[in-house]
Amino acid sequence: MGEVNRIKKYGIILIFSILAILSVNTMLIIDDSVSYGADITVKPNLTNNQIQSLIDKAENNSNIIFTGDNYENIHIVINKALNISTKSKTTLKGSSANSPKATVLTFTGKSNGSTISGFNIESKNYGIRIIDAKNIAILNNHITKSSENAIYIEFSRNIKITDNRITDNQGHGITIISSNGTDIIENNITKNDKSGIILEKTIDTNINYNTIKLNKHSGIELNYQTEKTYIYRNNITNSSRGILVNSLSTNDKILSNYIGDNNGNIGHDDNGDTGCGIAFGGKYDRLGSNGPKIEYNGIVNHRSHSIMAPAGIGNNRMNFSTNWYGSNDPKKSHLCVHIDSESAQVKLVNTSNGVKLIFFDSSGPITDMASFDVKFYLNGELKEVTVENGEALLQVGQEGINFIKYIVNEETGNARVNNPKNNSENNNNPNNENSNGNNGNSSTNGNNENGESASGESTNGNGLGNSNNNETGNGNGNRTLSDNNVMSPNKEYLDEDKKGQGPGDAKSENTDPDEGEKLSAVIAGASFGKTPKDPKKPASSKELIINDQYDISNIDNTIIIGLITIFFVGCIIIGYIIKVRKIAI
Repeated sequence: MGEVNRIKKYGIILIFSILAILSVNTMLIIDDSVSYGADITVKPNLTNNQIQSLIDKAENNSNIIFTGDNYENIHIVINKALNISTKSKTTLKGSSANSPKATVLTFTGKSNGSTISGFNIESKNYGIRIIDAKNIAILNNHITKSSENAIYIEFSRNIKITDNRITDNQGHGITIISSNGTDIIENNITKNDKSGIILEKTIDTNINYNTIKLNKHSGIELNYQTEKTYIYRNNITNSSRGILVNSLSTNDKILSNYIGDNNGNIGHDDNGDTGCGIAFGGKYDRLGSNGPKIEYNGIVNHRSHSIMAPAGIGNNRMNFSTNWYGSNDPKKSHLCVHIDSESAQVKLVNTSNGVKLIFFDSSGPITDMASFDVKFYLNGELKEVTVENGEALLQVGQEGINFIKYIVNEETGNARVNNPKNNSENNNNPNNENSNGNNGNSSTNGNNENGESASGESTNGNGLGNSNNNETGNGNGNRTLSDNNVMSPNKEYLDEDKKGQGPGDAKSENTDPDEGEKLSAVIAGASFGKTPKDPKKPASSKELIINDQYDISNIDNTIIIGLITIFFVGCIIIGYIIKVRKIAI
């Protein structure tokens, strides 16, 4: 009987030991030194002081949820990690006076890990101001009517600005000063009285997939000193200039952006020439190998230069990679005389399911060319196709097109292909104003006797050489310009399956191509399509997970330690029971 009682006693000890260890582990799992807080509702009609009191009393990582439509005279200071959101697209209006208190939202160094999302913000000072903070996310807000900058960030790290509309502010749209690791992604930054985005003394800034237009100074401005700025696949248009590099620029990259129609006629500043696609200001000081990389951008339709070198450059030259300047003719790239850059080329080719427009340079096809819309006109019908991976395909619902001619116009960037209604007709009309000029003698007598260029003057041919007896003639003429700056075609731009063949394969009499189908493509005009998502784009802040110091490895370790402890305690107790039984026997 005593032995049974002894076994019961140690069994009870074993059970309580297991429960105690499990309780300790449960406490360790729940208490990871993070206060998760609760949902705090900001009811309609609360004053600024009442809202500030709620925020001051909130625990870290609380959700502050605004339910009213409109709050006046707001100047809130965020001093802890909070997730601030709205259920009704709330408008937060700053005070009427232009003073520091007129800033609607200020994030301090104690607000690390906060988010602000979904608001309309109107201010007489700054819309959002972040000072000496890190891991702040500004998501899906509309910030407007600020008398200063819509967003102002200084001495901060890892700030995410994503999917916001920043419009009609009296200062800059976004200002980043002395900060590292800022991401500005998929925002609409328009109609600001100064620049859309301005950087000063920054490192590792990503400016990707934004629409930046109609700003009175620059679309993007780099000042004083910038390092590792990555400007990728933005649409930068209709400002005084596209991008101003006015800094000691170290390893900055300007890649695959559409920069167009920045004509300098909506505003002026003191930082150099306006009306440029990319301008280098007087403070630029990096002519060596660590200067900015400018590559695969579409830089077109500017009043001044596509790329402008800084004043005082002397006899130095700046070298950049390939960009599309709106013409196949390098002479029409509108580069400053101190700039060396390869001009991308474009060709139209016939495929089994339509017409493909391809960008290429001396290294081959350009797969990372800027994305923009190509307007194709077929018999007056407009079809728009977006350039993706350096190509745009127009599906025409027939087995390809018999090319009559291809020209690229320096002024408008139009690519035109004429296609006859009936491929059995011959479109080599010697008196047609759109026919090729004198294409040179060929081995098959392919000299077009009366061919005229678009201006009515003959030009040297380049290998199309349509003859009067409908035979193909590959001439040896030079690629030249006619009087109206229309480029003659190159033979490699013909049908992919029929390179070197002329279009004069038909057997019937001549027909004016204007009477047949006409296909034209506006390669770079005033319009620009929505930038497509790129599989290589950085993760957007919509998927941002704020680090709340919750260490999964600690949980696993405590569970393992607890299980090991239970195992050893159990072994000790069972061993003791067995020993007692042996002694009793």
